Amino acid sequence: MLPAKVPLLVSSLDTLSLRRRFDVVAAFDVIEHIPALSSAFESAHRLLEPGGLFVFTVPVYDGPLGWLVERLDKDPTHVWKRGRDFWLRQLSPRFRLLRYTGVWRYFLPGGVYLNLVSRLSRRVTTAVLVVAQKAPAAEAAAA
Repeated sequence: MLPAKVPLLVSSLDTLSLRRRFDVVAAFDVIEHIPALSSAFESAHRLLEPGGLFVFTVPVYDGPLGWLVERLDKDPTHVWKRGRDFWLRQLSPRFRLLRYTGVWRYFLPGGVYLNLVSRLSRRVTTAVLVVAQKAPAAEAAAA
């Protein structure tokens, strides 16, 4: 449960229009479903304060287990079935990559979905967690 002073907004990232900006925009297993991918990244950038973080997870279809992810993925709304390097390239020029980490995913009995984060195996995991930063105000002014 979030503290009362922390505002939480749930919306479609590619169509969200607000006057205020945020410190963090998070999209967990969302952006692979958005056909207008460039506008989703532009929206995240517009919604962030200078120095703000864009954090997202996506399944990846490359590496030694890419064939397995492709075979098990039955979701017809996944319009972007790409590898980790594709997702990292989407950051430029709007964001600076701070970190990306691999995510191992497991479905357990009882409908439990377990995510295990591993930086060491990030080149072989079935999904990635990306943390990117919008340029701080001083950098943006200098550019």
